[in-house]
Amino acid sequence: MCKHITRLLPFCLLHPIVFMACGNYVEQEPAHPPKVSVAEVKLTTLYGGLSYSAKITEKSRVEISFMSSGRVNNVFVKEGNYIKAGDLLASIDPFKYKYELDAAYAEQEKAQDLLDRYAKLYAKGSLPEKDYVNAKLQLQQAEATAKTAQLNMANTKVAAPSTGIITACIEKGTYVSPGAPAFTVINTDQVYANISVPEGEIGRISVGQACKVIIPTVDKELPATITIVNPEADAASSTYTVKIMLNNPARKLLPGMLANVSISTSGPRNVIAIPSGALIKGINGNNFVYTLTPDNKAQRADVQVGEHTDSTVVITSGLRPGSRVITAGQQSLNEGDPVSL
Repeated sequence: MCKHITRLLPFCLLHPIVFMACGNYVEQEPAHPPKVSVAEVKLTTLYGGLSYSAKITEKSRVEISFMSSGRVNNVFVKEGNYIKAGDLLASIDPFKYKYELDAAYAEQEKAQDLLDRYAKLYAKGSLPEKDYVNAKLQLQQAEATAKTAQLNMANTKVAAPSTGIITACIEKGTYVSPGAPAFTVINTDQVYANISVPEGEIGRISVGQACKVIIPTVDKELPATITIVNPEADAASSTYTVKIMLNNPARKLLPGMLANVSISTSGPRNVIAIPSGALIKGINGNNFVYTLTPDNKAQRADVQVGEHTDSTVVITSGLRPGSRVITAGQQSLNEGDPVSL
């Protein structure tokens, strides 16, 4: 019996069906290629226009501080108040500064009296010139000291430098130092809609270009123009900040609101656009897709991308019409892998 099994072993090893007499092995079926979806690359007509998500920001933000140190004894505004340039915001205890001012005035008066007396004596030739000159210098020093004391006294109050809304406010009783922020004022009479534009699209945007801003929160659709194109790209995202100024007389548009911006560009043009899901980003940040060879194998194609729409991305280089791009099932593929449809 063993001799028969020995003679059958070579046959068992070569035949796709392994007999029970060879050790009860089961037939090994070949692995099936992964199933993918494909789309033919075609030229499509894209009408001039770019769309972005935007965020509303204030036109300006100002930090206001006291120029003198002291304890806050009065606060005349609160968060949310609309203020105008020149409005009084708060004050600190002026006692110390009033004392210094009174003392400075007294010294100035004393120096003026001395100079008046010396001037008469000097005119009669009864006073040396150096004493008269010293008296004049004493008056000048006293006047300078008085002006400094006046300024310190005036700085016990802080007024709004511009029109806007109070968003941060110091509390009464707080001790403040010169330059420490006491109030924050934002100007929302005009606001910006800020968008981030990819490198591949920034060349199609310029100051003065017509656009439309839609703010769903307040149900507004506003015509506008591009106001600012920042020429420096963000280091992390490689995008450029573009700002659209909007008039906001009723102050209904608030910082932080979300918006959508549509920018008019050129007329209709023929482009290659593929489903966004087909695009893969490599570990070094480059974009690529997998195309299908005639014998149904995956072939990598590095591509350059343009603008994005809701479900597609424009390919500016790397693909040609007529090729087949894998749109689903490509994430685990490697170059040359066989696939099934």
